Amino acid sequence: MHIIKIGEGSRYHQPWERPHINPGSDMDEAPYAEFASWLRELAAAAGYDTQARGGTSALAKAAGVDRGQLSRALSGAVQPSIDTQRGLVRALNAGGVKVDMPEMLVRSQTVKPEDLPTPQDSIPPAVEDIDLYALARAFDIPPERAHLFVRSVESQAKVFADDQNSTSIGDPQTGGLSAER
Repeated sequence: MHIIKIGEGSRYHQPWERPHINPGSDMDEAPYAEFASWLRELAAAAGYDTQARGGTSALAKAAGVDRGQLSRALSGAVQPSIDTQRGLVRALNAGGVKVDMPEMLVRSQTVKPEDLPTPQDSIPPAVEDIDLYALARAFDIPPERAHLFVRSVESQAKVFADDQNSTSIGDPQTGGLSAER
């Protein structure tokens, strides 16, 4: 005799009460098929043929993730965990494929593009906008030495600004960071 346990809250009390899914119907398609296809292409480009024997295992090992979860993600059946995605990014980049975590998160439908911070969100404030004496207190710099801290930061900010002004913009070899000295 086989006992079938169905989780609480399930609409279906017996396996024969579950709806039949016709092959080729919308319900038959893997929910993350598009992501899985993209991931398989990246894996192949990085040297992991996930269709060949041992390919998925090799990628899972390189990414430091569970082979079973990776296999389900490659089939489009599940959305991989963030830790799995992080490991995949590392493994794919090590294989020469350039992919970053934000793209992985968006493609896997973990986040929406509008939920990610924009480059404008990460611009640090100008030194003039920071109360350097308050910063010195936050770093537990004694009040009698705070003026040295402030002068040092202002001096470094000036050197940095001068450096930025003396660089060549648009140098393809250095990404615009070659100094004209």
